Amino acid sequence: MVTQLIVVLFLTPLYAGARFLLSLAIVAVFDLRLALVLALTWLPCLWLGQRMSRPLRVGFRRSREASSALTSRIQETIAGMKVIKAYGAESREQVRFERESRSAFAAAYDARSRFAFFNVFTFLAIGVAMLTGQGVATLATHAGAGLFAGQIFATMGFSAWNLGLYNVFKERFGDGSAAVRQLFHA
Repeated sequence: MVTQLIVVLFLTPLYAGARFLLSLAIVAVFDLRLALVLALTWLPCLWLGQRMSRPLRVGFRRSREASSALTSRIQETIAGMKVIKAYGAESREQVRFERESRSAFAAAYDARSRFAFFNVFTFLAIGVAMLTGQGVATLATHAGAGLFAGQIFATMGFSAWNLGLYNVFKERFGDGSAAVRQLFHA
């Protein structure tokens, strides 16, 4: 339990953040504009995470509580089946079960609906950033723009072909975006 808490609260965000910063640095070597686009993906994701984390936690807690109450009701009903039948209270128990079942379903539905909204909005924010970045990279490639740190590549013996630049950027940008997504889905 404590180990999982440490992993969820500290290690996973640390690894995802480090991976994002590494991806950002690699993209910055290729083009500062692309790095800026990647860095700006943090803003909507941080805003959404800050705004949605508490309602998500509360919603999933309510869902677990309602499910637990339903499970307790089922156990109590099964344990007292002879008494319920002896007093002819089957219909009353059925009504109570259905009420708690609907309550558990509604709580689970609300929590999962919020989580679906969170996922859709995160996907939208990252998707817009990726399309913007790929558009910028495509236009730069089409214009024959050189690399921001071209001398570094020349010193290291690399020569960059513009289509290769686009493919490498696409992979790195995807890794950075995945790191942002992982930060908010952990």
